[in-house]
Amino acid sequence: LWNLARILGTSLEQIKLKKDAINKKRLLSNVLNTSGFNVMVCDIDSAEVLWANDTLQANYISAGNVLGRKCHELLHGLENRCQGCKVAELVEKGENGPICHKRFSQKLKRSFIIYEGLIQWDNGRPAHIEYFLDVTEVEQLRKEVEYYANIDTLTGALNRDKLIERLDGHLAGWDKQTDFTVVFLDADNLKAVKLESGYHTGDQILCHMCTVRNKALAYK
Repeated sequence: LWNLARILGTSLEQIKLKKDAINKKRLLSNVLNTSGFNVMVCDIDSAEVLWANDTLQANYISAGNVLGRKCHELLHGLENRCQGCKVAELVEKGENGPICHKRFSQKLKRSFIIYEGLIQWDNGRPAHIEYFLDVTEVEQLRKEVEYYANIDTLTGALNRDKLIERLDGHLAGWDKQTDFTVVFLDADNLKAVKLESGYHTGDQILCHMCTVRNKALAYK
């Protein structure tokens, strides 16, 4: 009876542990599904997708079952692991992460901020989790803001602050063995032209000067 009780107790405990694991996995899946991130859980060794949340599947996977497919093939169209994949680093260091980095997908033509880590998945085995945000529009907006912050919007020439920054950069790296030239261009009587023919004509002259300068520098 004692031995039978031990066997039954062990079986019941295993069933309880299994139910606990299922419940925890279900809770984790629900959390990851409502996080707003694109989330994917993959096998550490094979890189096969074990689970992907609804957000990722709706945004980037048009049709078909994602389970069992390689994560790098699914999202990036690559035969081998992504060059920037951090799973080997996480396993080697024995860290759970997350490690944050930026990646551009040639297949999707999108830029992502990616967080990678290790979590416990089925049967207590560690799995590779990636959760990422699409920052393509943010990156494009940042580039536009940076562009317009550094140029004169009328002529397309560098503004004063950016010009000084460039000049300081040249001077900092100048070995004093090589000559370089700073050229100043001035439009004579531009004020008189504006008064006689209008400010629009004066603007056209400035734009033409910058166009001629750009062609000359490109030619050189």
